[in-house]
Parts: sequence; C-alpha cells; structure tokens
Amino acid sequence: MPPITPVDGRRIGRRGLETRRRILTTTAEILAVTGAADTKVIDMARAAGTSPATFYQYFADRDAVVLALAVEAARRTARAVTATADGATGSAEALDQALTTCFEVWRAHGPVLRTVEVLAATNPDFRKIRRRIRKPLADAIKCSPSPTPVELLNVVLAMVSATAADNPTPKARAAVLNVALKAIGG
Repeated sequence: MPPITPVDGRRIGRRGLETRRRILTTTAEILAVTGAADTKVIDMARAAGTSPATFYQYFADRDAVVLALAVEAARRTARAVTATADGATGSAEALDQALTTCFEVWRAHGPVLRTVEVLAATNPDFRKIRRRIRKPLADAIKCSPSPTPVELLNVVLAMVSATAADNPTPKARAAVLNVALKAIGG
C-alpha cells in the first residue's frame, strides 16, 4: 500500500496520521446519524476536533473522505473473504462462509455502504468502489457449485450489501442469507 499523503503531496507524520484517522472515524459516525446529504465538511472537522483548514490538508472534500472509508471497507472485505475461504472454494459451505463473512464486514461499515450507494447514482468513482467492495463475494459466488447468471449475481450482491448496511436483526440476517444461498444454488 502506498504511503498516505495529504492533498499538498508532502509526507504525513504520526500526528497527521492521527488527525486523518480521527476525521475518518468521526465522519463514519456522522454518516450513521445524518446521512450523506446533510454531512458538511465543517461538521466533520469540528467532530474530529480540528478546523476546516486542517481537514482540507488531508481531504479535498466530503466525497474524498467517504471514498477513503469505502476503500477500507473493500480491503477488509477482501481480507475477510480470503481468510474465510482457506482453500475451500467451490463448495456450498465455502459459499455460505463467504456470504456470512461479507455480511458481517458490510454490517460493520453500514453507514459508509449506504453513502456509497447514494453517491454511486451520480458519481463513477463511487460506482467503481462499490464494484470493488462487492468483488470478493462475486468471486465466491462464481465459484459456487451451480453457475449463476450475471443478472442474478448482481441482484444477490445488491440484496446482501443493502441488507447488511441497514443493520438487520439476527432473524432478518438469517432470512436474507438463506434467500441468497437458495438463489445461487448453494
């Protein structure tokens, strides 16, 4: 992974990395409460205990922060699915594990995923990161015992990610995972 650099291109020190992390963390918390449309840079900066000028040293705008959070979600999804697969690809059990793992990772990043979905409607950068977030599960489904048409694959991915982002009850979670498994023949 390349080193993190602020907007002006210089290297970030330890304190700068801490400030950047605070901005990311508090933005995720704000998104959980207010959503993307009502999230302003000044609110993100104040919640992180810094000024808008400092915010702009690390991020160009609100969307840059959300993209950074989405990249984290994509990395965590890929790592979790890779760790879960453990060479057991192609089986119904491996598919069930991949679905469950993605669901849990996506649930932890629910506010960010909801924001990505909203912004993907108008921004190609968010459509690209949405594909990257869903790719590990899509790859696991493609290795499932029965072939899955691409249209059905997209429906399953959208259903699982949207439900996970809405922080469902355990009963709703189980129902969605069962529907997804049945739909893809797992």
